[in-house]
Amino acid sequence: MLNQFLSLYTILLLYVFAEGTVNEIESKKEYGEFLKAAQAEEQWVLLDFYAPWCAHCARLNPILEEFAAARTSVRVAKIDATRHKGLATEHVVDGYPTLRFRVSADGEFRDFKGARDLNALEALDARLRSPPVTENLNWNQVLDLCDLGSVVFVMNSSSSNQERIFRAVANDRYHEASFATTSDEKIKSGSVAVVEKNMNEPYYFPFSEQEFSEASFKSWVKKHNVPLFASPLGPSIFRRMAAARKIVVAVVDPNATEHNALTVAVKDAIYQADSSIREYFAAGWLDGNRWAQYVSTFDVHDLPHLLVIDLPGKRFWNHEDEITSADAIINHLRNILAGVAHPRYQGVRGLPDRAVRFYLNEHFVACNFAIALALFCTFLLIKFRPQSTSDDVSFNNQQSSSMKKDD
Repeated sequence: MLNQFLSLYTILLLYVFAEGTVNEIESKKEYGEFLKAAQAEEQWVLLDFYAPWCAHCARLNPILEEFAAARTSVRVAKIDATRHKGLATEHVVDGYPTLRFRVSADGEFRDFKGARDLNALEALDARLRSPPVTENLNWNQVLDLCDLGSVVFVMNSSSSNQERIFRAVANDRYHEASFATTSDEKIKSGSVAVVEKNMNEPYYFPFSEQEFSEASFKSWVKKHNVPLFASPLGPSIFRRMAAARKIVVAVVDPNATEHNALTVAVKDAIYQADSSIREYFAAGWLDGNRWAQYVSTFDVHDLPHLLVIDLPGKRFWNHEDEITSADAIINHLRNILAGVAHPRYQGVRGLPDRAVRFYLNEHFVACNFAIALALFCTFLLIKFRPQSTSDDVSFNNQQSSSMKKDD
C-alpha cells in the first residue's frame, strides 16, 4: 500500500512539474518537490533566479522556454528572488538573472558562467550527458570535439600520476570544459595540451611533470578554457578571458572593410606568438560602435584602435599609433610584459593621467583660448577707453560754480 502511495505521489510530481516546460516555483515546498521530480527521472536541474523588473531576465525567458521544450534530460525552474529571499540567500544570488544547475541529487549546485544564449545552454547539456573524459580520440576527433566549446584539453600520458590528476580535474570541471585522451602522435607522449582548431600546433602545459599538480592544472584549465581569439568579444567571453589574462582588443567598425586589417593582424599575432605571450594574453575584436560608451572609458574615440586591457589590475595600454602587422603587435605585447610600454590606469590611480589628458584635450584647449581672448579684449577696453580731457574737467567745474552762484 505504501509503495503504491509513493508511486502515485511520484506520478503526481511528474505531472505538476512537467518536463519540456519552465516551471515557476511558488514556495519552498514546491522547490523540494521540483527537485524530487527531477531525481525520479534522473534529470539534471537548471534554476533561473530572476527579478520581475529585470530586462535581462525578460530576454532570457524565451531562451529558457525553447531550451526546456527541446530536451528531456533537464528540468528548468524559475524563482522570483525578490519574493523567495530564503532560496535566493541559500543559493547566494547577488545579481539577476542568476543561473544555477545541479547534475544529480547528491551533487552540489554550481553557477552557470557561460553565455545566456541557447548555444551555451545546449553545450552545457551535451557536456552533462557525456562522460567527464572522452576516451581514445584520434586527431580529427579531437578537432571535432572543439566545436562543443572552442578548446579541448588532451592527455597523451604514460604517467599514472599525471593521468590521475587529469581525470580528477576533468571530473570536477567537465561541466564547463572538454577533456579527452589520445595516443595520436600529434600530441607528444607523456604530455597534456590544449587544442583549438585555429592553432598551428597544440599548446602544452608549460610546467614539468613534477610541477603538474591538481591545483596547477585546474588553474591552467581555467586560464585557457577560452579560444585564443574571440570573434567577436561579447560580455560573457570577455569576462572569462579577462579573469585570467590580459586581452588584446581590435576595436573596429565591423561594417568598415578597411578595419579588417587590424582584426587580421591581432588574430595572426596571438596565434603566431610563443608561450611567453600566450600564457599572458588572449585576443578578439570588439564592435566599437555598439560598445562606444564602454571603450570611451579607455580613451578610445577613433576607429580602428588597438587596445590592451588588464581588467583585474584596472590598467590598460592604449596604442595611439597605427599598427597593422602581427610582428608589430607581438613586439608591443613583449614591451608590455617587459615594462617598457607604460600602462594607464582606471579608478583613483588614473586621475592624474586623466587630468593631464583633459587639459591637453583639443576642446579644452580651444575653450581656454576663447576665455583668454575674452579676458585680453576686456583688458584692452579698460586700458584704452575714452578719458575726460582737462578742458572738459575745467568746463564742468565752471558750470558747477555758476550753478552755485545762481543759488
